[in-house]
Amino acid sequence: MTKSGPDGKFLLADIEPGRYRLSVQRNRYAPQEYGQRTPNRPGTTLTLQPGQDLGGVVFSLVRAGVIVGRIVDEDNEPMANVQIEAMAHRYFQGKRQLIPAGRDSTDDLGEYRVFGLAAGRYWVRANYRSGFRGRGVVNVGARVGGPQHQEYIPTYYPGAYESDQAIPIGVAPGSEILGIDIKMRPARTVRVAGTVLNLLTGRPAHQAMLMFMPRGGGRFTFSNSKQTFMRDAEGKFEIRGVTPGEYSLVARFFDPSERLGGRRSITVGDRDLDGVRLVVQPGIGLAGEIRVEGDAEVYFPELQVFLRPREVTMMGVALGRVKPEGDFLVENMFQDVYDMTVSGAPENSYLKAARLGDENVLADRLDFTTADTAPGTLELLLSPNAGRVEGVVVNHEDQPFSGAQVVLGPQGRR
Repeated sequence: MTKSGPDGKFLLADIEPGRYRLSVQRNRYAPQEYGQRTPNRPGTTLTLQPGQDLGGVVFSLVRAGVIVGRIVDEDNEPMANVQIEAMAHRYFQGKRQLIPAGRDSTDDLGEYRVFGLAAGRYWVRANYRSGFRGRGVVNVGARVGGPQHQEYIPTYYPGAYESDQAIPIGVAPGSEILGIDIKMRPARTVRVAGTVLNLLTGRPAHQAMLMFMPRGGGRFTFSNSKQTFMRDAEGKFEIRGVTPGEYSLVARFFDPSERLGGRRSITVGDRDLDGVRLVVQPGIGLAGEIRVEGDAEVYFPELQVFLRPREVTMMGVALGRVKPEGDFLVENMFQDVYDMTVSGAPENSYLKAARLGDENVLADRLDFTTADTAPGTLELLLSPNAGRVEGVVVNHEDQPFSGAQVVLGPQGRR
C-alpha cells in the first residue's frame, strides 16, 4: 500500500513475484481497479516475474455519485438508526444477485447520505434495527410467546418489500441524487423458534453459526438473510420479523475435533412456527480426479475444485486442492445440492464432463441431500478446445454501445 504524490505518481517497491490486482481509492471518487473497463467490474490481473519492473500504470479516476434521502415511519416521524444500503446487481456464484455497494445509517432527523458510488443503477433498501437486538434480527434464547407481531421489515425505495417491485436509481458520475425518501410501515410478521442439536453427542449445539434465508425466486440478497452465533446453552433460537414464504435454515458447528453442519427447508405461513428441529452432523468427504483431453499440458497444483450449494448462502463452500497427479479431496460438504467449478484452468479450456459413478453430474448437479457418504469418485474431464463467441452490442439507434456486460447462459439443465 502506498500514497500518490502531488504529481499523482506512486511507487510500490519490494513486491514478491506473483499475480496481483491493483486498485486505487480517493475521497469523493469511485474506487477503481487497474484495467477496469466499466464501473463495479473486475480489473486486470498483473503478473510480476522475478526482477521485473512494471511502469506506465495510469488510473483515470471518476467522481463518485451520492444518494441522499430521509426515512420516516407511518406517522411521518423521522426514524433514527435505520440501516441504508445502495444495492447493485452483480454475478455471484453464477447467479445475478443484489449486493450492497454503499451503506449509511439515518441520524436523529431520519436523514442519510450514501456516497462513493460508481456510476450505475442502484436499489435503495432501508432496514430498521433498534440496536443489535432490535426488531427484525435473530435473537437466541429469547422469550417465546405471543400470537402475531408488527415489525418494520426491510423496505426498498419507494416503499416495496421485494426488490422486483422497487424503482432503481440511476447515478451518473459525480451526481448527487436527492429526495430518495422511504416511508416504513409496520407489517404483520411471525416468529420461527426451535433447537439445534449435535448428532454426535445428542446434545444441543449451542456454539453453532445459524443463518435463515429466503429460498429461490431471485429474492436472495446479501442483506435479507438473518444470521447469528448461537450462545444459548440449550441450543434454542428464535427468529423474529419473518414474512410468509419459503426459507432455508442453515447451521454450521465447529467442534474441537470436527466440523458439523445441517440444513432444512421451512415453509412459513401466517402463524408462529415453534418446535423447529435442526440437526448438525459430520461433513461428507468427496474424492476425485481430473483428466485432460488430448495432449494439452496442465499444471494440476494450480487448479482448485469448488463445490457451492445451489442456493446462495455465503456459507458452506467446499474446496479441493488438486495434487500433481490430478487427484483431489473435497472435505466438509453437507447434505445439499452443489454446483461445481474448476478454477485456475488454462485459457480456452472448459469442464467437458463430470461423472460420479454412473451419473452425469455435470448436467444433473451433485445431489447430497440424503447422503451420509459420497457414493463414489468424482471424475472430471478438462478440454482445451473451448468455443468462443464474438459480436457487437448496439443501442436502439444501431450504434456501438460501450460498457455493456455480455453473459452467455446455457439452456436446459446446464
